[in-house]
Amino acid sequence: IWTGTHTYLEPDLFYISAELEARLDPQHRTTADLVIEVISPGSAIYDRNTKADTYGALGVRELWLVDETASTIEIRRQTGSGFDAGTIHTRGERIASTVFPAPVLTVEQLSHD
Repeated sequence: IWTGTHTYLEPDLFYISAELEARLDPQHRTTADLVIEVISPGSAIYDRNTKADTYGALGVRELWLVDETASTIEIRRQTGSGFDAGTIHTRGERIASTVFPAPVLTVEQLSHD
């Protein structure tokens, strides 16, 4: 996802709806409907703060931060001026995206154990 002319972020996974795709340059995508980032211990602070804030400023509608170490998924949703404070989901909880037409998932399905 491009943040400038020569700078971009590489999410672990992202989803762009057909509606949004029609408005974007396919060679220079600047936002997404859903971004999923798998948090690594070495970049956790960067992923949760700087990178998340950048996705929010770019208008990403929903951000999932998957923390395999803690077995949690934090879901942040766009408010119009960035992301909300987010909700943290733990093992056994069912989660669903508000922007991706997918079935309800569990934290375990998105964690690697």
